[in-house]
Amino acid sequence: MEPSVKQAHDELLAAMPPGARHAGCPICGTEGITHAQEVARVTDTRKYSQEEHEAILTDAVRREVASATETKDSRISELEQQLDVLESEKAALEQAKSDAEKAFEDYKADQERQREVAERKDARVTAIKEVTAHDLPDSYFTDERVTRWAEMAEEDFEALVESQAEASVAALTSEEAKELAGLEGDARRAKLVEVIGKRKESANDQGTPPAERETAAFSGGVIPSSRENADDGTQPTHLSTWLNRRAAQG
Repeated sequence: MEPSVKQAHDELLAAMPPGARHAGCPICGTEGITHAQEVARVTDTRKYSQEEHEAILTDAVRREVASATETKDSRISELEQQLDVLESEKAALEQAKSDAEKAFEDYKADQERQREVAERKDARVTAIKEVTAHDLPDSYFTDERVTRWAEMAEEDFEALVESQAEASVAALTSEEAKELAGLEGDARRAKLVEVIGKRKESANDQGTPPAERETAAFSGGVIPSSRENADDGTQPTHLSTWLNRRAAQG
């Protein structure tokens, strides 16, 4: 109990007017105490009326309540500030957790994408080679170019292969072109791959050094086996035109 409360209680008890009773007091725990009963440490012998007694008691209670309320409000304010700090720390931790989870998911997605790209590289190089009328040097298939092909969407890469196939069709001899007559879509593509395969096998059987074929192809020289083109009165086909177009697309 606060000393000020006990002191006020004792002083008021000592100043009780005649006939007043002090019953059911939670401080002294007794009943039936009269104004004549002595209280320790009380030196004020002034006698108060019932109204004065009640007013003084009411004021003391008001001051104690106000003090207790101020202490309570101060503690509540302190706790609210601590709560705000904890809420802020919680939000920061949750954001950090969310960022970490997103970074991990992005990392896994990137790893999966790289795996898929690596798996597509060989298949897409083969697809380009199959529809290219002449052997291309290994130096053409740089990692940067092959990676770019592998990263392309399926429909975009298919458009690139189709463009390369059409360039190769333009480079066929008249006899080779006849084999594609009336064919469309996948059937035409399959026949083109077959014709190109025969052409490359024939060139290899004739013993033409690959280096010479590649040099002719990439220097704008005449396509090997283009004598048949010349026989039908057309100009020999040069690779410089369609290779430049293909390089710009690929």
